[in-house]
Formats: sequence, C-alpha cells, structure tokens
Amino acid sequence: MRQGSKQFFKLHPWKVIEDKFEIENNQIAESVFTLGNEYMGCRGFTEEGVSANSIEDCFLGGIYVKEPQSYGWKRKGFVNYSNSMVNTTNWVRLIVEVGG
Repeated sequence: MRQGSKQFFKLHPWKVIEDKFEIENNQIAESVFTLGNEYMGCRGFTEEGVSANSIEDCFLGGIYVKEPQSYGWKRKGFVNYSNSMVNTTNWVRLIVEVGG
C-alpha cells in the first residue's frame, strides 16, 4: 500500500480481514467481498441490508457489453474494444411484508 494511503483491512498472507464495519468504507469492502463463481456473482449484499453508501449488483458471467474505444491519439498496445459486465435482475434480495 502506498505511503499515506488508508489501510482498510488487517494484513494477513492468506486472509482478507475486516475487523469492524465503517459505513464510509462500505463501497470498498463490498467490492473486495464480492461473491461469485464462474457464472453468477453478487456485490454489496449484507444480511441486514445497508441503508446508504452501497452499490448492490448481480452479474452473469460471460455476458458483456463490447464497446469500441476511440482515442485522440493511439499507440501500439492500446485496445480496440473494452468489455463491461452487464447487470442482471436482483435475485438476492427478498423482502417479506406482513399486514401490508
């Protein structure tokens, strides 16, 4: 980590450890703790839910948006296209209402 950078996680050679929840660091933590396999992934979902500063997303592997890249000037090694993952329906969040 660069000098002067804030350390968000405990240092460990094999684990990512967040020992306390801080709402202002939530988007960084939910990016690091994103769950997925080869086909589906989800980001930013907590059991209790977070009311602010969260980006909940669900993704399907292998589905991308391929966009051409344009540059004011282009050098050898610059990509012609970029790929972005496409979000899918939120299949994680289930809200149960009683009496309404």
